[in-house]
Amino acid sequence: MDLCSRMLAHDALTLDDDLRSVGAESMFFVELAAEVEDAFGIFVPVEDVEACVSAREIAAWISATKR
Repeated sequence: MDLCSRMLAHDALTLDDDLRSVGAESMFFVELAAEVEDAFGIFVPVEDVEACVSAREIAAWISATKR
């Protein structure tokens, strides 16, 4: 969530906020995929991250993918 908050410059972001409703657009998801790849060393298809609505869903996707 910290990563999403920082990238969106939104201090009050919660795990369940709809990322698009707080300003996430296509380029955000491209940049997020790259950040997650760097941080966790996993391949992140942009369309998979873009399908996530919230930071909680992104975290769940990362957790499931890292297994």
